[in-house]
Amino acid sequence: MYKFNCLHILIILFVCVNCAGRTPNPIMISNKADNQASCEEISQELDKLNQRISESYFEIKKEENFNLFIGLAGAFIPFAGVFSDYKRADLVEESALRKRFNHLVEMERGKGCGFEHSLKPVLEHCEDFHTLGCFWQP
Repeated sequence: MYKFNCLHILIILFVCVNCAGRTPNPIMISNKADNQASCEEISQELDKLNQRISESYFEIKKEENFNLFIGLAGAFIPFAGVFSDYKRADLVEESALRKRFNHLVEMERGKGCGFEHSLKPVLEHCEDFHTLGCFWQP
């Protein structure tokens, strides 16, 4: 009977872990209207994206601090990891913003609009802990 109850508890915990966090909603990296955009429109969108990236930084830091707290609490409280955010939606969305920003910078340079914006590093998704090249890359 004890094994049966433990099995039910583990199944419930696995279901809860799969539901932990919100689903990411990243933006499209390229749009059809990008090719017709003027230098001024590209520059304005780059400024907006830069502002959104700066604003998302604090949300990501807050999420990382919360996950760190939950990890530390897990040493003392069993099953505390259920409350951790495993989907990391803010990080996925911020990475998409950076990729869009870099795409527009490349377009800006290709059109000869100038070099006032520089590329932003993008966090590549790692399949496992042993994959090389999974750090911040330009």
